[in-house]
Amino acid sequence: MKSCLLIVPIVGSAIVCLSGQHWETSQRVDNDRAIQFHRDACLIETMVDGGLCLAKEETPLLRAECCTALAQQLATEVRHAAKNHDHARVEELGQHLRTVLDQGVAVNLSEMRKHMPADSSVEKRIEEVRRSAVSLVEPLEEELEQASAPQEHEEFQNTLQALRQGWAELERLRAPTPP
Repeated sequence: MKSCLLIVPIVGSAIVCLSGQHWETSQRVDNDRAIQFHRDACLIETMVDGGLCLAKEETPLLRAECCTALAQQLATEVRHAAKNHDHARVEELGQHLRTVLDQGVAVNLSEMRKHMPADSSVEKRIEEVRRSAVSLVEPLEEELEQASAPQEHEEFQNTLQALRQGWAELERLRAPTPP
């Protein structure tokens, strides 16, 4: 009977300790989420503004310009994540960047080019938007390739591959050179 009486306070103490630890873990998780939200606030705002821009634009060229602005912010965030050695964030944002380049910029420029006359003056604007998107990728690719630590270079391989695929899609849309 005395051993049962000793177990109750021990179990009770363990429950209190564990619940306190859970509370501390919960607080830490909440704090981490708040930090992450604060870090992502600018990106969230850019994505919302970009979505609104895409929704209101009627031509593929203007939608491609909206996507280029989104790609610019994503490229900035990839740079920040690389500087902070946040490999998972670099990879995740790199994949989003590729999607915006492929499915946003390239698809819309391709669509615009399909529906315009061969000698259209719009071709110059299409090429400007394409070059603007390419100019985001090339320096970012160089920065990731020149990552300071060899293990980071390995960590960034998926992102580099995604950026190269996005770049290749944009290069495929290069304006045809006249004969």
